Amino acid sequence: MRRLARFSPSLLLILSACDLDVDPPSRILWSAILQAESTSGISGNAAAITYSNRTETSIGLSRAPESTTYRWQIRQGRCDAPGSNVGPESAYPLLTTGTTGTAAANTVLSARLLSGQSYHVVVLTEGDRVPVACGNFEET
Repeated sequence: MRRLARFSPSLLLILSACDLDVDPPSRILWSAILQAESTSGISGNAAAITYSNRTETSIGLSRAPESTTYRWQIRQGRCDAPGSNVGPESAYPLLTTGTTGTAAANTVLSARLLSGQSYHVVVLTEGDRVPVACGNFEET
C-alpha cells in the first residue's frame, strides 16, 4: 500500500469506491509511471482497479505546458510494442492542464484488464495524436 500512496487523490477516490463485496482475488490493482516521450518533459502516473467486468482508472500528469489538452488511452501490450485500445476512445475524458502544468482524469471502462496480460497507458497530443508520455502497467 505504501507504493499507492504516491498517487494522486483521484486514485484514492477510485480505490475507496471499490466494491467491497467482491472477493479480493478477483480484484486486480495496476499502476504505471509515465515517462516522457522524446523531449516533452511530461511525467505522471496512472492506476487502475479491475473487478467484475469493469476497470476504474485514474491518470495524473505533471510538468506539461499550461492550458494544453491531451488525449489518453489504455492499450494492450507495452509502450515499445503497443496493441489495440482497451475500450472506445470516447470512454477517455480529455486531459487539460491548468496553470501549474498538471491535469487529472478518471474513467470507468466496461472491460476487464486480465491478470498476466500486458497493458500500458499512453498520453497523446489532442490534434495529431503524437505520443508525449507512456507508462507500462504493472500488477500491484
